[in-house]
Amino acid sequence: MLYDSEGHFQEGDNFEVQNYDPRFETPRERINVQIGAGVFRDKNDKEWAFAVQRFIVRDNGRADQLTVPLLEVLIASPRPKPTLRYLLDEYGGTIFMPLCQAGFVGMLIAMLLSLLALR
Repeated sequence: MLYDSEGHFQEGDNFEVQNYDPRFETPRERINVQIGAGVFRDKNDKEWAFAVQRFIVRDNGRADQLTVPLLEVLIASPRPKPTLRYLLDEYGGTIFMPLCQAGFVGMLIAMLLSLLALR
């Protein structure tokens, strides 16, 4: 860690990255740019979500050679833990009608199948 804008980490702090997923890579002759996202835990066991952009130098421009990280820019935020109340307040209006429609269609199909089974 070189710099933390909010002061959660000290210079030189290390952390263990979990679930890193490189999502995009631009192959170039000498320098590749890799963009990814993941989760890590700090020394207090708090989860952080992050996005990272890596600039990687390839030896002689060959992909099979060792890579040397030139620079990594990592942006992290404490991982949110939304409550059910928050999710319903935020998305309830958008999913309420489709859920009611799906329930209604499911009941109709169940009634039709039960009538068919009785005959």
